[in-house]
Amino acid sequence: MPPKKREKPNEKESSADQIKTDRELFLQAFEKPTQIYRFLG
Repeated sequence: MPPKKREKPNEKESSADQIKTDRELFLQAFEKPTQIYRFLG
């Protein structure tokens, strides 16, 4: 199935929120291995 192109009418408005969410998820995912490595090291 090809992706629907008319699915996102407000893509520009939600892109800032998407970047913020991606950054928070990235930091959360990065935080746990860092704590583990700090514990092991």
